[in-house]
Amino acid sequence: MDGLRRGLTRLADVCEGASAVALGVVIVLNAIAVFARYVLTDPIGWSEELMRFSLAWLTYLAVGPCLFRNEHMAMETLDVIRNEAVKRALLRFNLAVTGLFAGTILWFAIPLLQRNWNQFTPVMEIRTFWPYLSVALGCALLVLFAIGMIALSFKGRAHRDSDDEPAGAA
Repeated sequence: MDGLRRGLTRLADVCEGASAVALGVVIVLNAIAVFARYVLTDPIGWSEELMRFSLAWLTYLAVGPCLFRNEHMAMETLDVIRNEAVKRALLRFNLAVTGLFAGTILWFAIPLLQRNWNQFTPVMEIRTFWPYLSVALGCALLVLFAIGMIALSFKGRAHRDSDDEPAGAA
């Protein structure tokens, strides 16, 4: 289980790093676009499109690590339950529903990717496959993290016991 936890932690680190890069791209592009529009009075046509795609990528790359690191907003009304077996059962149910939902989105995203291979964005003229790939990859990562967390829940603490450690942390 330690190998699984280390692997998921490394994957979460990589995803968060890529999301941070995408956020940096959005911030820099937004500053350049504002400067070009209001100071130079010559707007950059492709900046909005690239920012929109970068936001999609950073969102879908970060959703799995947020789940793994217990950083999603949650209703904590069930956390008052003292019985650890019930807590673990609720955790596993929650993770299973999350994984099923992400898997369903992934299932429908694959044909969407195939249909969008020959379509291009209006300004940058890149294949629309690339922005839509963020949805499929993000959902695949979410399924992977959910399955990994279910496995980790069999050895370790319940998910919401600590905000400092991922589910299953010892």
